[in-house]
Amino acid sequence: MKKLTLFIITVMSLFMLSSCKRGPVETTKEFYKNVQLCKVDEAKKYCTESTGKLLDLSMSFGAKPNPDYKMENVRDSVSGNHAWVWFTNENGNEQKFELVKVDDEWLVSISK
Repeated sequence: MKKLTLFIITVMSLFMLSSCKRGPVETTKEFYKNVQLCKVDEAKKYCTESTGKLLDLSMSFGAKPNPDYKMENVRDSVSGNHAWVWFTNENGNEQKFELVKVDDEWLVSISK
């Protein structure tokens, strides 16, 4: 009986963890990683529709994958349905990403 209870608790825990939504930092990491690897379709899963169109445009200029990319979280801030995440890249430059919450999902939003 103890083994069955332990098994049920384990399965329920795994289910609950897999259903957790990504936060702004995780979303930004996935977006940036896929952009650096030129995986546009994958990157679009982590951004707004208008940002996805900007990605298409920028990739049409012949972007090349950067498999040696690095990013380190510096700080983040959340206010309601808006969030800002700052990272440093492989060159030590700080980059700021803005995110919006759409249908309970955080999405990178780049404007102009």
